[in-house]
Amino acid sequence: MLTTKMSLRVLVPVTLFTTLVGCSSQGARGDGGGEKAAPIVASAMPVEVGSAYEVAERVVLPKLAPEDHSSLHNVFELSPNIISGSEPHGEEAFRILQAKGVRTILSVDGKVPDAEAAARYGMRYVHIPIQYKGISKSEVAKIAKTFRELKGPFFVHCFHGKHRGPAAAALGRLVVDSLSREQAVAEMRQWCGTAKSYDGLYETIARTTIPDPESTARLDFDFPAAHELEGVAGAMVPLVRAHDHLKDLVKRDFAADPEHPDVDALQEATKLASLFERMNALDSSDYGDDFRGWLKDSIRASSDLRDHLRTMRDGGAEASLAKKALAQVSASCKACHDVYRN
Repeated sequence: MLTTKMSLRVLVPVTLFTTLVGCSSQGARGDGGGEKAAPIVASAMPVEVGSAYEVAERVVLPKLAPEDHSSLHNVFELSPNIISGSEPHGEEAFRILQAKGVRTILSVDGKVPDAEAAARYGMRYVHIPIQYKGISKSEVAKIAKTFRELKGPFFVHCFHGKHRGPAAAALGRLVVDSLSREQAVAEMRQWCGTAKSYDGLYETIARTTIPDPESTARLDFDFPAAHELEGVAGAMVPLVRAHDHLKDLVKRDFAADPEHPDVDALQEATKLASLFERMNALDSSDYGDDFRGWLKDSIRASSDLRDHLRTMRDGGAEASLAKKALAQVSASCKACHDVYRN
């Protein structure tokens, strides 16, 4: 049973608050078992007061751990209609989703999804990349149309399944499940782990106007399975993946993970250095001098990382040098993301 609590910094009439969240009793099935709850009827009225992140505390959800597999992570079955999680990796992930009855997969990540693999398991992919700073009105309309017109259940994902994916899944909860805005943002924060720094995602779910069914029916959108990104944004997609692989491997002093033996530290570092060099050759006129400074730092640090790992492979360097170089790459990336991504 969900309970509610009032924020000390936000004044909301108790009667209105009860109307908004009192019937929001839809549960999730994070363990992948148990009966699915009956559909709910709740208000999806925009929240008018308080920060969107604070709104995510107005509904107190029960503690719930995500369902995790080697090929699929941070999975939450938010309702019989909407499942949120990470990017599916390989055939095993699609088999898991097939077993859950998923008919449509919505990716809001930048990477072009593997639509052919999904189709082999009877699922359709729709690709609508969104940014961490929020979901635009055009993207909201396309996502709403997807939920209204394609077959569910839906699996919604970004890369890690923590930020952009849960925000898009929350839109699905509003559109398909008529959920209250308060519970939708609560699920993002308390279950999926959407970070406070991505306030724009919370703002979208708490306050953005969702077009009505007549508007989305008129929208010219044919549910593409692939949306190619170009320029700096396009280069960022494989770069982020290489960086994340290295952050996982550094915990093992860059030794291969037995569960993912194909992910090699030197190979990923070489890829990272190459991607930074390629990005440096792209048009970055839309970005400031600070961006170019961080990019220059990243080029130098990623080259050092590659060289240290290569020397380590030959038995002539300490892991500490490679770790220091990776930390420098991470610091530059974080500084840049704080300005240009968040």
